[in-house]
Order: sequence, then structure tokens, then C-alpha cells
Amino acid sequence: MVHDSITEEIREIRHRLAEKFDNDVDRIGEDLRRRQNASGRRVVQLPKRLPRIPASTNDPMHPSEEFRRLEVVKAVIPPESG
Repeated sequence: MVHDSITEEIREIRHRLAEKFDNDVDRIGEDLRRRQNASGRRVVQLPKRLPRIPASTNDPMHPSEEFRRLEVVKAVIPPESG
């Protein structure tokens, strides 16, 4: 296995933080935010990105004639509300 000093350093920091905060991710996050605010550096916050979800994930790649008929029926007869 290749020795990567940067990866080893990051892992060492991660282990020290985990030990210092008893593996509590919330406390680690709070400490990082506190240190970030104290640094005085400008922090960029990007807007939340929502995942793109296709309209339907169950449609067959090559629909059969039966599938096409069902799609027509669903389009003509709206689903019951309630």
C-alpha cells in the first residue's frame, strides 16, 4: 500500500477530534463552527441543492402495448382523491 502523508495527517486529526469530543459529531461540528467564526475569514454558504428525481423510476425501457394502454387509461381517468 502506498504511504500518503496527507491522508495520514487528516486521519490523525480526525482521530484526535473524535477522542476530544467522545465521538460526538454534533460537538465536533459545534467546535468547528466556533473556530471558523473566530478565524475572521469570510465563509461562503451556497444554497441547498435538491436532488433531481426523474418523474418515474418504474417505467420500462421498452414499454409493451399493455403498458401503453394503461398509461392512456391513467391519463383519461383521474385518480380518486381522498
